Amino acid sequence: MVEKYDQDAIKELIEVFSLLGYIPGEIKEIIIKVIEILIKNNNLDDAVIDLYRLYHILYPEDMSLDSKVLDHILNER
Repeated sequence: MVEKYDQDAIKELIEVFSLLGYIPGEIKEIIIKVIEILIKNNNLDDAVIDLYRLYHILYPEDMSLDSKVLDHILNER
């Protein structure tokens, strides 16, 4: 979507879907943050991996994200 529309158009679409009740407020904010990351870095996969590494350093005993991140890596490449 980020490749297809400019940043303002995407934010407007998200706002409309939020107003219609399809996207809860806090999810809308997460989507907007992810879009901003994509626009700045153009690589969400690397950002996801780096955030996972940081989380794993902070919480080494929590393995709850391991399968989700692995699934993301395997399905994206």
